[in-house]
Amino acid sequence: MSEKQKSNHAKNDRGSHDSSPGPVFEFEPGWGKKLNKWLRTNGIAKLLPVIAVIVLLAGVFSVLQNRNNDKLSLDLDKISDSQEAIIQIAQPRDGYSVLARRALTEYMAVISESLTPGQKLFIEETLREIVEKDTLEIGQEVKFLKADISSAISNSKNLTASQLQRWEAWAETVNFNQ
Repeated sequence: MSEKQKSNHAKNDRGSHDSSPGPVFEFEPGWGKKLNKWLRTNGIAKLLPVIAVIVLLAGVFSVLQNRNNDKLSLDLDKISDSQEAIIQIAQPRDGYSVLARRALTEYMAVISESLTPGQKLFIEETLREIVEKDTLEIGQEVKFLKADISSAISNSKNLTASQLQRWEAWAETVNFNQ
């Protein structure tokens, strides 16, 4: 029995009554002091390795998650690009006009429309103006949006007779088989 309990028993034996009867608690270190003591004795040996493993696993999971998201994102970009755009890769001696010509040829292979050489040249120049930015580098990808190609085809059909005649004259100097 502790000293406090002995003193309380002695008081009760003498006839001194407390106004609130109840249990008598011994003073011991609280949970904070007990936790602090445990951390000092075991923290480095037991807790630190567990925290290190959790941090390592979280990092590995994060990296793997980002890789999967990046791959999915790249795959989705390729799918949407192929549905929304025609991608041409610059080869030696190519210019934006040649790439636009190839994109139009690829687009025309899918749809069944007939265009005159003047209309094709008009479309090619319209597309070139849209995509031309800086000097074209070999291996550079150039995206021609299908919406832009479709719009240029519509505009080529709305050319006046004199405009079409000028485009036809210029088209005689172009080799559309590139």
